[in-house]
Amino acid sequence: GSVHRAAWPDATPVRAAAADGDAGAYEVAARVLGEVRKAKTASKRSLKTAVRRLVVRGDATLLERLEAVKVDVCEAARAESVELLASEEFVVEVELAEPEED
Repeated sequence: GSVHRAAWPDATPVRAAAADGDAGAYEVAARVLGEVRKAKTASKRSLKTAVRRLVVRGDATLLERLEAVKVDVCEAARAESVELLASEEFVVEVELAEPEED
C-alpha cells in the first residue's frame, strides 16, 4: 500500500515513556555536547575522536540533571570518563585521546 494512505503512528507510548523525563536534562546534555564538539573542532579533530576525560563543572541543579543522562552524554561524546564537579560557573573541560596512527 501507499505510505500516503497509511495511518499516522500513535505517539501515546512514546509520550508515556518520556513522562518522567526532565526537559532540563536534555538542555544540559546539549550544552555539554556542544562544548565537546567545539573542543574537537578547535583541535581540528574528527567529531568521532574519543574523549579521554570529560569534566563538567556546574551548580547542583545542572549536575543533577546531567547525572540523569550521564551515560547518554558519555556515549555521544565518545568519552572514556566523565566527572561532575560542583561549581558556581558552567565549565566543560575536554581532554581528547591521542590521534590514531594510519
